[in-house]
Amino acid sequence: MRRSVLLLNVTQRYSTLLNATQRYSTLLNATQRYSMIINATQRYSTLLNATQRYSTLLIATQRYSTLLNATQRYSTLLNATQHYSTSVSECALPARSVYTMATGSAEMPATTLAPVPDLDGRRWCRHCSTTLPLASFPSGRRRYICRKHVWERVTKLSKQLCMQDPHRSRLWLLWKRCWTDARTVFKQTRVGIVQGDIDALLRGRDGRDGRDGSLDDVLIMPADPTRVLCTENAVVVQTLNRPQLVRAWRAGGAERYALELAACG
Repeated sequence: MRRSVLLLNVTQRYSTLLNATQRYSTLLNATQRYSMIINATQRYSTLLNATQRYSTLLIATQRYSTLLNATQRYSTLLNATQHYSTSVSECALPARSVYTMATGSAEMPATTLAPVPDLDGRRWCRHCSTTLPLASFPSGRRRYICRKHVWERVTKLSKQLCMQDPHRSRLWLLWKRCWTDARTVFKQTRVGIVQGDIDALLRGRDGRDGRDGSLDDVLIMPADPTRVLCTENAVVVQTLNRPQLVRAWRAGGAERYALELAACG
């Protein structure tokens, strides 16, 4: 009987020990898995940091590439500017005379420097110190000075000097009236008359130069309003007759205008 009880107790203890061993094994497996998860998390964190650093490096590389391209473009523009400046300086120099022993006089060389070409529709302005579109330069004679600086350094000063003379000032006002009438009244884009033509026209009319105030009551109007105003197509009328001629042109056209001009005599 006692042996049976002891055997039963031993069996129960063995069963309890076996259960404890299984629990320990399960706990050990869980601990190993937790350790693996911790290691994976650390590796993921390291990989994430490396990815962020790579992204930062990539952005810095792109910025460096953009800066490098801008530097190359600036260098190209600087070289072109220096080329223009050198070419303009060479072309602006006066031609050197050549002294000949045979004649004892100075002769000009037969060859001259070629003009600086307009590259890509742009030209060098020596006052702006850069290249500008060709539309920024005045038409006519080839110049290396833009419209803005032509006005500031040439035209404006000339106009101020002109306005100091009452006679020249009045001639300019007469020409300005001709240009305004051509644009607004007769719908033309230009006039073919200049201030010298107006002065000659007024001198031929009465032999006076207008310095005595005789220009204050006259205007220049076209004889044929359908043609561009020029020396052959210009007549001198009284200032009071201009409104009548304008009304006649707007009301009846060229025929009514011609009748009104003949009536003004």
